Amino acid sequence: MQQYLANIGYSPGPIDGIVGDRTRAAFFAYGRSKGLSEVEAIIDSLFAEFEGDRQSRSVAAAGPSQSVRPLPSQASRLTSRQRDWVLRSCPTTMPSLTISCMNRETQALLQGEPDLSGLQPLDQVWIIDSCPDSLSPSLALSCRRRELSALNGGWPDLTELSSADRAWVVQSCPTSLGPSLTFSCRTRERNALLSNGYPIR
Repeated sequence: MQQYLANIGYSPGPIDGIVGDRTRAAFFAYGRSKGLSEVEAIIDSLFAEFEGDRQSRSVAAAGPSQSVRPLPSQASRLTSRQRDWVLRSCPTTMPSLTISCMNRETQALLQGEPDLSGLQPLDQVWIIDSCPDSLSPSLALSCRRRELSALNGGWPDLTELSSADRAWVVQSCPTSLGPSLTFSCRTRERNALLSNGYPIR
C-alpha cells in the first residue's frame, strides 16, 4: 500500500511496511481526494485502482495471445476485486492445481470477509496491513479473523508496571508485529515482569 500511495503522488514516508503517522495521513488524503471517508471504501478504491494499473501493465506485457483462466461457477457471486484476487493468487501451473486453488480461494471469499466496521479506522488499517491482499484470500481472511479476535480482546493491561517497565514492554513488542503477536508478546513480557521482577537489582 505504501509503495502504491507513493507512486500515485501521496507521501507515506519510508516504504517499510509499518503504518506510521505519515502512511495514515497519505491514506486518508487519498480517501479525501476521492470523496471517501470510510476505511473500507478507501481500501476498495485503492485496490481497484491498483488492480486496474496492474492489469493494464500485464495485458500490455502479455500481448494479444494471453489466455484467460476461467473461474469456478460460484465465483459469479464475488465482486470484481474478489475475482481478481482469486486470479492473482492461483498461478497457472497445472490445470488440476490451478482449479483446486481457485475453488479453495473462491470458497474462502464466499464464507465472507470479517466485518471490521466496528473498529476504529486506525485499527482497521492495522488489520489490513497485517493481513494484506498480497496474501491469498484464504490466508488473508484467516489472518484478519485472528487479528480481529485479538483486537476485540483488548490491549493487555500494563498499568501495574512502572512507566520504565511499560516503555520496555512496548519497545520489545512493537505494533509492526500485528495485533495478535503484539498483544501476545506484551502479555508475556508483562507477566514476566510481574511474576519475576528483576533477578538482580
